[in-house]
Amino acid sequence: MELENFKVLWKSHISTEVNQQLVDKETLLKMLEEKSINTIEKIKKSILKEAFILFLSLLVYVPMAIFHPSAFGKIFLWSFTILILIFSCFLWWKYSEMNKFHTGQSDLKTVLTETIYKLEKALQLSFLVNTALMPFALPLGFYAGFTLTLPQSKIDLLWKQFSLDKVHPATWAGFAVIIFLGSFLAGIPYVKWWIKHFYGNHLQSLKERLAELQEIN
Repeated sequence: MELENFKVLWKSHISTEVNQQLVDKETLLKMLEEKSINTIEKIKKSILKEAFILFLSLLVYVPMAIFHPSAFGKIFLWSFTILILIFSCFLWWKYSEMNKFHTGQSDLKTVLTETIYKLEKALQLSFLVNTALMPFALPLGFYAGFTLTLPQSKIDLLWKQFSLDKVHPATWAGFAVIIFLGSFLAGIPYVKWWIKHFYGNHLQSLKERLAELQEIN
């Protein structure tokens, strides 16, 4: 009789421990899911910040393209504006991919793995595109600054002083190469900082959640 009672008590003890372990595991999984969702929301906010910056750029470059006096300037500015619009579409795609991560997913590990993979590929593409645009974006940014701060009379005077009639084409070509290479080399660390500032910490956070999830399983 005592042996039977002991068996019943032992089974009850084991069952309680197993149920406790299941509850603890479910609680941890819920916490990891909530942390992951919070990180995804931060990534989406970063994407919206980038989109807002692009919108402000359009407010500057579109009027410049419309009212620029030279045909070459118009073509260059409109081309850059189109590139900004294309990059805006890329941001929309990145936002929509992050928006697919939501509560109710049955396999958090799979969702996290796919999200990290997509985000890493998107950031690699973003680095390549932004680095390629730097030789155009930095000089254009300086030019926009001069255009917005200097009177039109001084801008016209500068154009006349550096016209092809007064400056040899080879000098212009050398100057363009220096600006191109300088902007490219200066742009690489800037783009790396930009991506790390907006997304790097959040990506690392998702990887940490995935590592914790693998330990639980």
